[in-house]
Amino acid sequence: LDNMRLDEQIGIATTRKGYSRYNNQVDTSGIINNLFDVNDVNSNNYLLANIGTKLRKSANGTGAWADLKTGLTASKMRMAAFGGDFVFTNGNDKPFYIDLTNNFDFNIPEPDLTSLSISLIYEPSATGNYNQIYYYIIVNYTTDGKFSNPSNPAFIYGLANSTKQITNINLSNIPVSADSRVSFKHIYRTKDNSDFKTFYLVDIIPNSQTTYDDIHFAVNSQDVNSTEVITYVNTLNSAKYITKNNDLLFFGNINKSYTNRVTHPPFSTFHDGASFIYSDTNAGNLAAGTYYWAYSYVDLNDNESELIYFISDTVGANVEVEFRLINPLLNAPTFTTGNFIGFTLDPSIKYIRLYRSKVNTPNVYYWNQDISPTVAVFSFPTDNTADAGLGVVYPKATVHNPTETVDLLSSIIFSDTENAFILPELNYIEIYPDDSDAITGIFDDDNGIIIFKQNSICKLFTNGDPSNWQVQKLVHNVGCDQPDSIYKYQTAYFFVYKNKVYILEGSSPKEISYKRKTTFDSVTSFLGATFFSKFLWYVLTVQIGSNNYLLCYDLKIDCWYKFSIVEADTVFEKQFGTDKGLLLFGSSNSYITYYNESVQFDFDSGAQQDITVQLKTKIYSYDFVRMRLMFLFIDYYRLLNTSSKQILFYLNDPTQGISQSLNDSDESANEFIYRISTDGMAGALKRAQKIYFSLYGQAISKIYNARLDFNPEIWGIPRKQNTAVQGIGMQTGTKTGINQ
Repeated sequence: LDNMRLDEQIGIATTRKGYSRYNNQVDTSGIINNLFDVNDVNSNNYLLANIGTKLRKSANGTGAWADLKTGLTASKMRMAAFGGDFVFTNGNDKPFYIDLTNNFDFNIPEPDLTSLSISLIYEPSATGNYNQIYYYIIVNYTTDGKFSNPSNPAFIYGLANSTKQITNINLSNIPVSADSRVSFKHIYRTKDNSDFKTFYLVDIIPNSQTTYDDIHFAVNSQDVNSTEVITYVNTLNSAKYITKNNDLLFFGNINKSYTNRVTHPPFSTFHDGASFIYSDTNAGNLAAGTYYWAYSYVDLNDNESELIYFISDTVGANVEVEFRLINPLLNAPTFTTGNFIGFTLDPSIKYIRLYRSKVNTPNVYYWNQDISPTVAVFSFPTDNTADAGLGVVYPKATVHNPTETVDLLSSIIFSDTENAFILPELNYIEIYPDDSDAITGIFDDDNGIIIFKQNSICKLFTNGDPSNWQVQKLVHNVGCDQPDSIYKYQTAYFFVYKNKVYILEGSSPKEISYKRKTTFDSVTSFLGATFFSKFLWYVLTVQIGSNNYLLCYDLKIDCWYKFSIVEADTVFEKQFGTDKGLLLFGSSNSYITYYNESVQFDFDSGAQQDITVQLKTKIYSYDFVRMRLMFLFIDYYRLLNTSSKQILFYLNDPTQGISQSLNDSDESANEFIYRISTDGMAGALKRAQKIYFSLYGQAISKIYNARLDFNPEIWGIPRKQNTAVQGIGMQTGTKTGINQ
């Protein structure tokens, strides 16, 4: 038999199966972009719907719907399950995870030390550790080991005084994290003036604690010696794709804040040991009211640091403000006599960039001036700029700054080996960035992850330590440009590239849509994909113009089905719960429907349309004069409830151009195997030397074998023979209808 094929359009097919409502409306506010089927730690089943700007849940998909997270960007989500948590990405919002009750951003917020107050406690009768400068940072921690980025440093310094010794340092207004996951705060401090970059763990305090006395001092030194590695973590603004491999989480095609560590300790502001700001008596341009100042550092490469908030003051009308600044750019301090401290120049810093708010308007800072660092003990910048002269909002134009984001379209970021919900700043891998094509999907692949890009397919092998991981390009010049078409079934990957469908097993993709070029060339949108295990179908939901279809690839017989459906923006097979195995669709009208094989036809424009099958054998040629036809036996299986009940069978003589037809129009209530035989055929075709058999119909489901009995005529003497096409065993369709 040659391929049992439909026309090039695959046949407009809806079959006798239909689409029934699975539940009442999920929501009325948006399109169902994706559906997820999950079990909690107690094996309770939930159906999750990514609809509009919400993520909602329903017990087994039949219970009432409740919000899990709102305020999202309306876009398709991806999910990875990790223990009892479920991590989501959508390419627009920050990654987050849920435990089916609460939702959390992936990153723990870092402490803001803007309001932290630090004071020194002295022992006046002792001598020793004067002229010391101490810097503190704080890191938020959870009970399960998650942690934030460190805060910006806060500092305190002790004056040169031979009669005073620091006994402890008091911290007050320590911020309390509003994140319910944060249980502890780790407090770190520098040890002495010789090193302002090494921070030692001083203590761990509860999140609720707002004051702390640092008593870890001994004469002329500090008794803090244990240190922890302080890890900076990636703060992802978005990620398009996610997967899990070897208890690690991987994010691909990401957007993150630009990593910029131009972070020097805040500089000292000082005026004769009394006040921070001096309001000049000379006429100036500032109006009466309260002003707020902040500053940043700019390095020699024109990268700008985070904004550091350092002072506010209320002034009278028509003044200018003068700052008495101790040079803050630290390498190592140089002490002078009197009540002033100076520092040597840090060669990596180009400017101190001063910003100011407008009068009585905190939180919005405008560039005021760039102060060139010098080795002098003091600098005396003045601020005499009226509000009208402030026009550049932080950050001022630089090469890079902390408010900048960067798209890493061809990069993977992976989690910490100790805690999957921590993404260390250095844990990223670029996947052939010079190809300039974005990642379009990532999938767990046992000893690594498969990475689809727009024009290639790669694999990251994750055996052993991450320092030994390797990236290999498996497929050149074929990738996936339709991310919603990718589906992994066992070890095979199905995907679409340039409107062609491929299957990848190993390292060589095979196109499986070449016989259906006209149909796939006409697809305007690929909306979703899944695998229907019951029938071994790879299922695509697509749009062709304004019409919606399912295009289903049947692995059993290497053929395609095309179903006209109501609009569906997602499709998936339910994996858990009482409805395991159902094929579910999420529609733009907020309904979930399912593929129901027990109902009658789906109706397309009010007309029932079935798939028509055409089957043709090869041409048989005989070396005798001709054969006299006797009997035709056909063992097959038919469908019920088809719009056209008739199945036509043909015997054809290509030499004479004559055919003989038989038909089966008997559609009973039983779906058993029928055997139709022909005996003493009457018709134009009675003898032939060449012959082939064909059938045509919409009710045929399976054909098992066919046998033709005939008598050969050699010198006019008939001899009984038969030719058989036996053991075909080929299922040309299922009870759902025929395609090929």
